[in-house]
Amino acid sequence: MKVQIERLLEFQSIETDIQRRTAALAAIPERIAEKEEETQRLRRAFEGEKEVVGALKKKYRGLESDAASNAQRIAKSREKLSVVKTNKEYQAMLKEIDDMTAANSALEDEMIGCLDEMDQMDERLRRQEEVLKSVSAKLADEMDVLRAEAADHQVRLGEERRLKDLLAQEVASDLMQHYHRVKRMVRGPALVPVADTVCQGCHLNIPPQLYNELQRADALKFCPHCDRMIYWSALL
Repeated sequence: MKVQIERLLEFQSIETDIQRRTAALAAIPERIAEKEEETQRLRRAFEGEKEVVGALKKKYRGLESDAASNAQRIAKSREKLSVVKTNKEYQAMLKEIDDMTAANSALEDEMIGCLDEMDQMDERLRRQEEVLKSVSAKLADEMDVLRAEAADHQVRLGEERRLKDLLAQEVASDLMQHYHRVKRMVRGPALVPVADTVCQGCHLNIPPQLYNELQRADALKFCPHCDRMIYWSALL
């Protein structure tokens, strides 16, 4: 019985590791997707900032075009001053020139404001681009690690499943049937040790007579409280 319990414990350990590794493998695609989404989120934020800068530059070009058109109109109006025939027309033309000059001055002030803002935005974009490159490279490395981890899980799962099948052949069929029956009924391990009359599955004391029988290791025993398969801890 001792050898059978040893084999069954090995089988249980391998089975537990397969379950753990399978769960870890199943979680990796989601973890990779999270990394990809984080990269995309940073890239979208960066592209959004670029659009703001693009809109600001477009606004500046519009102001620049308006200022140039106004400057041409001012120049033409000044040319016309020499041919104006009446003082009234002359004064009206001067007022028109003053109005256009004031408008151009306002446009130039706004252009200066745009240039200052563009300088700030360009500097912020430069810093954000550096952060994006750094974080994207880090995330790419992390995704590579996750993919390597997934590949390793796949290989090890194949090895463990083959070992599990070999161990299953070395355990008596009736013992294996008991194991699977208990496994369906309890959470955690189906086969647990008993130390100082305490079942390590439910942590309750088993009857002294059962503990004595357990030490002889001549038959399969079950915990009367949790129904787990039990063995004497000092046996192995």
